[in-house]
Amino acid sequence: MRVILSLLIVAGSLFFAAGTQAVTSSSVTLAWDPSPSQNVAGYKIYYGTSSGSYITAVPVANLTNVTIRGLNGGTTYYFAATSYDSTGAESDFSPEISDNVGATVITGQPSSQSSAVGQNATFSVSASGSNLSYQWMFNGNSLASATNSVLNLNNVTANQSGNYAVNVLSSSTGTVGSSPATLTVYSTAAASLATAVAPKGQFAIAISGVPGYQYIVQASTDMVNWVSLQTNVAPYNFVDSNASQFNHRFYRTLYVSQ
Repeated sequence: MRVILSLLIVAGSLFFAAGTQAVTSSSVTLAWDPSPSQNVAGYKIYYGTSSGSYITAVPVANLTNVTIRGLNGGTTYYFAATSYDSTGAESDFSPEISDNVGATVITGQPSSQSSAVGQNATFSVSASGSNLSYQWMFNGNSLASATNSVLNLNNVTANQSGNYAVNVLSSSTGTVGSSPATLTVYSTAAASLATAVAPKGQFAIAISGVPGYQYIVQASTDMVNWVSLQTNVAPYNFVDSNASQFNHRFYRTLYVSQ
């Protein structure tokens, strides 16, 4: 992990701005832009486990980055910087930044989705941390054998509609829970059709099948021979701009198997 720092010396003071991210080991890397001052000989990074109380100083010469190792995972550290000149005179402390070193962080949450009875659904989570394990939950209850970063639900039933979440456990930093994702299970994959407003000489239908599923709109004049007109993801509106060319026309939709 890199924590990007901006260093600027103004009127003898060092200003230190940064954004931090959790890392997955007991080290942290700090990087910064060099000071524009001509008399800067180097920098020192100070840190400790209490805000404003720095028990360790790390001289880094005239470099623009340093990796600090030997930190305790799951511990919040506070960092500040100074610059110094060739005589050893130091600037004031920069503004402080902090980082929970080695903390487990969920970097990709499971997403809500829809499915139809008999179809499949998949939830997944991504996380940073060390020695991670997983436990998926359904409506707050643990799912047996659901201990991977991906949860596959095959041949779903209506009873599986509900909220799914996962607890991500690190052996060194404890457990963090994901946001819940909702599975909505429809009784059928067949679409529902309704007429929609369309310009004169055209015809429109609203297709409201399983959200995210693909449906083909087909048309026929004799209910025997069908022509595919459009494939799209439900829900959507289909407009037949050629409807006025036919005395009558029938429409249907076909679900495209996932």
